[in-house]
Formats: sequence, C-alpha cells, structure tokens
Amino acid sequence: MNSLGHGQDQDRVIEQQVRTDRLHQLFRQSFSAIFGSYLGAAMLCWLCWDRFDHRIILIWLVLLGCSSLVRLHLFVQWFGCPESERTPARWERRYWITLMVSAGIWGGGALALMPVDDRVSQVLVMLFTVGMSVSAVSCYSAYRYMTLSSMALVLLPCTLWLLFQPAPMQVGVALAVLVFSSFVVGATCKLSDALEKAFRLTRQMERTHSLSTRAAQNDERAGFDDQHR
Repeated sequence: MNSLGHGQDQDRVIEQQVRTDRLHQLFRQSFSAIFGSYLGAAMLCWLCWDRFDHRIILIWLVLLGCSSLVRLHLFVQWFGCPESERTPARWERRYWITLMVSAGIWGGGALALMPVDDRVSQVLVMLFTVGMSVSAVSCYSAYRYMTLSSMALVLLPCTLWLLFQPAPMQVGVALAVLVFSSFVVGATCKLSDALEKAFRLTRQMERTHSLSTRAAQNDERAGFDDQHR
C-alpha cells in the first residue's frame, strides 16, 4: 500500500515537472513572436496604406503596440525572476490572458481593415492572417489549446466574413483557408503530443536513473558494512 502511494506521489511529481518543462519551452519559443506579430501588422498596413482607412490603421497599431508592450513586460519579469519562481501556477494564466488579448486584437483589427470591394487587399489580409496563425504553431506548440485558440482568434474573423460574401472567389478563398487550417490543426496536435511525451520520457528516465543510483549506493554501503562486521 505504501509502495502504491509512493508511486502515485512520484507520478504526480513527474506530471508537475512536465508541466513546468512545457512552460519553460513556451517562454523560450515565443519571445520573438512579440516582435513578429507587430512587424506583420506593420508590413500589412504599409503594403495597403493607400487601400485602408488610415484611422483604423492607427487605432489597430496603437492597440497592438500596447498589447505587445504588456507581453514584453511579462517576458522581462519571467527572465528576471529566480528559477524557483518560474512555476505554472504563477505564469500560465498570465501568459494565456496576454496572448489571447494580443491575438484578439490582431484578428479583430484585420477584420476592421478588410475592404468590402477590394479583392486584392482582401487576399493580402488573408495571406497575412494565415501566416500569423501558422507561425503560432512554432511559437506555442508546447501548449496545444493555446496554439489553437490563438490561431482561431487571428484567422476566423476574416475567414468567416469572406465565407458569407456573395462572390464565389471570396467564398472559395475562405474554404481554402479552412481546409488548410484543418491540416495545421492536425499537425499542431501531433507536435504538442510529441513534445509532451518527450518531456515525460525525459523525466521518467531521470527518475529511473536516480532510483538505480540510489539502489547501487545502498548495495555498496551494505556490502561495506558486511565486510567490517
């Protein structure tokens, strides 16, 4: 009974370690995403400066800049705190909130900029939103649902808008994006599962090595005691 309880305790320890490993991986992977997100928005506005409403552009860039500064501050706090304080309980929720706000601003701003009668600009907006959503896979893959949520917030507003437009080309672009996204979602789930399994396997190997080392030391100590009796 004690052995079973001890094993369950060890499993809980491993699960907590895996969760912490995922959090550390998330922060290491996604730092550049702060700048990439704003740069992507700025490039889209620059390319379509004469096609978009300048007032909406400025509002979008200001809001996105504020959310980027908040996220940057979060990273500064993370890298500046001791290793012992980098725990999921303290950082996961804060990361979730800042990312969802930033992704929502990106997707909502792209929809607000979407011109009604300019097909070229519509395609450009969709191109950038697809690029931003796909980049989420490389940045947030340690957390499956975080990746999928950020992709949905960036991609779905414009895609759903196009889906209900009258022109066949617009509907076709929306359907193509949805089909492509389904493949990305599948790849995201597989990558996230693979990362979690790798983290868990590493921790289990460390536990096994620690147990075998401890057993070897106990055997050596017992043999030494037997020789001196």
